[in-house]
Amino acid sequence: MAIENGITESISPTHFGSEPLTFTLNGKAFENMFDTHAVGLALWEALDANQQKKASIESVGYTKKSDVKTGPGKDGFIPEQKGLFAADMKTSQKELLKAAIATWVKAQPEENSNRRMAEITATLDQISFGWAGNKSATANGYYIIQGPNLIIEHLSFGSVRQVGAAAEGHYHTIYRNPQNEYVLGPASLSAG
Repeated sequence: MAIENGITESISPTHFGSEPLTFTLNGKAFENMFDTHAVGLALWEALDANQQKKASIESVGYTKKSDVKTGPGKDGFIPEQKGLFAADMKTSQKELLKAAIATWVKAQPEENSNRRMAEITATLDQISFGWAGNKSATANGYYIIQGPNLIIEHLSFGSVRQVGAAAEGHYHTIYRNPQNEYVLGPASLSAG
């Protein structure tokens, strides 16, 4: 997180994860981060068959068994953009894409998230959506949302939305703004 003069300037990069996926605390059931899985699935399901074919990225090396490509230990890495571009989406699908993006962006203070959503919306047609893995609310899945100033990856492992011993899965997600994030290198490591 980058804070300047008491104002959050960027939360990039941010890695979120959750295990177990579901748990009970004081008699109340929780589904950590299921919303991040659900927004990608909602966009996938809103695509027609031709759009889903373009958005499917399993054939280019992304699978439900892979981990996020731009997560911890991958500082500065920017993958080649794959999937269906927002320019090829209907207006309603673009709204679902923006809602998916907002799930991460709204995790930061409002003064930054509003500005950030405006930056992303200005480049929306250059943003792509790619999906790999199962197409179910209760199964493994991976998606990536990527554009000039945005990378979001979401991976669900294992038994999504199952309670008790069956809930062995977990989520890995990453949010990055490649135009405004730190990259650790020898100079910054030795400066401390």
